[in-house]
Amino acid sequence: MVVYARRNGHEPRTTLRPERAEHLISHGATVDAAARSVGFEDARMLRRPRARAN
Repeated sequence: MVVYARRNGHEPRTTLRPERAEHLISHGATVDAAARSVGFEDARMLRRPRARAN
């Protein structure tokens, strides 16, 4: 992960978790369910990564 972070300026989970959550939401999952399934405590924790992506 260190090499990835050095090349990309962030760890993979900072991008991959929100992307996976967006995929789940687009396929009918609630925001809360998607957030929990990718490891966030609740939907509130997914707000900032979603806002950065848009």
